Amino acid sequence: MDINKPAINVYLKNGFKQVDGIYEEELTLKCVKANIDAFKFYLSQGWTIEEEVTENELYYLMKYEG
Repeated sequence: MDINKPAINVYLKNGFKQVDGIYEEELTLKCVKANIDAFKFYLSQGWTIEEEVTENELYYLMKYEG
C-alpha cells in the first residue's frame, strides 16, 4: 500500500494534476508547528520550509521540492 495515496487523492480532488511525478502547479501546505510528527514526515517526503508564520496560529508554510 502506498502511504502517500491519501495525500495524492486530496491534491487531485483540489484541482492539481499529476503527470508522471511532475506537477504543473507549485504544491504548498501549512503544517502546524506543534505537530512535530507531521513536520518530520513532510521533510522526509521532500517538502521544504518556505516560510515560518508566527501570527495567530503558528505554522510552517511548506513547498514540495520532490
